[in-house]
Amino acid sequence: MLLVSTITANAQWTTSGSNIYYNGGSVGIGTTSPSSLLEIQSASNPTLTIRNTKNGSWTAGDAFGELLFYSEDQSNLGVGVRGYIKTITQDQWGGNGTLIFGTRDSDGLGERMRIGHNGKVGIGNSSPSAPLSFENSAGNKIDLFYNTGSGGDRYGFQVQASELRIHSGALGENSGGITFGKQSTTTFTENVRFTNDGKVGIGTISPNAPLSFENSPGNKIDLFYNTASGGDRYGFQVQASELRIHSGALGDNSGGITFGKHSTTTFTENVRFTNEGKVGIGTSSPSEKLEVNGTIRSKEVKVEASPWPDYVFADNYQLTTLEELEAFIKSNKH
Repeated sequence: MLLVSTITANAQWTTSGSNIYYNGGSVGIGTTSPSSLLEIQSASNPTLTIRNTKNGSWTAGDAFGELLFYSEDQSNLGVGVRGYIKTITQDQWGGNGTLIFGTRDSDGLGERMRIGHNGKVGIGNSSPSAPLSFENSAGNKIDLFYNTGSGGDRYGFQVQASELRIHSGALGENSGGITFGKQSTTTFTENVRFTNDGKVGIGTISPNAPLSFENSPGNKIDLFYNTASGGDRYGFQVQASELRIHSGALGDNSGGITFGKHSTTTFTENVRFTNEGKVGIGTSSPSEKLEVNGTIRSKEVKVEASPWPDYVFADNYQLTTLEELEAFIKSNKH
């Protein structure tokens, strides 16, 4: 028995020398109804491969492959490549690949961004040294939000000579700012605020001084704090109707607060308040409530026996006569 089967084939591809082309519709691989000029379908990881068959010595910068976006429009920029994506090698072994994205503008075709073999991204920077690196030039780097209108809001990051600028509102707008806090599922809780008029609020959303804290009693600034029981604490605290300045550990009378001047390497003390309530001017170790090493000039000095005790003389104590006092002053000049 002889079985004969008839197969109908449509020759839609055209050959031209060693080239083959098709311009009568779309091409589907794995699909009979492609929705674009080329569509690849597969139930398990559909893949389009660009394979470089070079086998030998590589030079850093050699391309593994490239995808070009070409325009035939002869107006404006003219016929040519408008953008590309390519992968290059970073070494002479062809082992480390870098992915490059390029576009064309009025200055020509050029690289705009790359992802290095180590995962670092460069935008306008062909040698990114950080996870995200920008062009080494002044200007705006990141716009999180930008209203392009005159004086419009701008929130983002800019670099100028020797400074990082953070935009947080419109030109001349003082009501905005930068806030730090924590975000739950639906709620943002603010902890710190930098206003656009140069004020900082910690625990307050409306600072009215260069540095403002929450309007409640408690420790406000710790310059140094040993959290151990009875540990040293140096800083500022507010309690009802008073400002407290900490200057040492609980029960420690050896420390204090000093005022003076500082040169490059040396601090010169002028005034000291000890933790036991003594004041020294010109001395770092006062032994009295007020001790001055130097001259005191006063319009008036008031000495009272009450409410604190003065010297008490016995009934038989002989007071100095006026004549003896006069002689003493003439002799000792005081």
